[in-house]
Amino acid sequence: MKDNQEKITFEEALQRVQEDGRQLASLNPEFQNNFDIVLAAVQQNGWWALRHASERLKNDPEVVLAAVKQNGIALFYAGKDLEKDPRYPEIVMAAVKQNGLALEFASERLKDDPEIVMAAVKKNVAALEFASERLKDDPEIVMAAVKKNGVAIFCASRRLQDNPDIVLAAVKQNGRAYHFISDAKLKNDIRYVLNLASTKEIKNLQEKLTGNLQVLTVEQAEKFMQEPGNSLEY
Repeated sequence: MKDNQEKITFEEALQRVQEDGRQLASLNPEFQNNFDIVLAAVQQNGWWALRHASERLKNDPEVVLAAVKQNGIALFYAGKDLEKDPRYPEIVMAAVKQNGLALEFASERLKDDPEIVMAAVKKNVAALEFASERLKDDPEIVMAAVKKNGVAIFCASRRLQDNPDIVLAAVKQNGRAYHFISDAKLKNDIRYVLNLASTKEIKNLQEKLTGNLQVLTVEQAEKFMQEPGNSLEY
């Protein structure tokens, strides 16, 4: 125990973390390695408390599951040994259902799991960015994403960015998705675009489509994504 740490009882420590899970950070290592205290802490504040749990408890499936149910991003602090645990898929599923962006911190194996990736995308379409390359090329998953936010087509595979059905769904949902179509012929096909849903965005684009619009570079696309109103968040 550090000299400047206050000496308190188990009951006092438990009460502190039950009221504010962040208090785990100020407790001595004995309490940070105590299952009951850490569990109470992560149930109150999953992300911050798991950060200050002992390495042993960062690899405890019950503790980590409780943490990600409170805050999916707490998966970031889960121990690497946990990936070998039979309950790891359950933990990741709980995390992405709480916050789709938690997919970023899943193992590569589970970033390639269709069920988990679909759950993440349904929670937050921006999670598509963290899916495996194989699932970025999965029509069902990408369609689910673009129906929620058409700009999500930016994260799809090049093949699906040129898929007419997916492009149609994306531009119907958000006319800005037009900017991420990679096929020049499809992009400049006036008749195709005019057959899309007559959204306000499409009407505003029709005049521009008569010109020779170029496919956006990656740098231009990223800049576009940073502009107000173009985020994948919903």
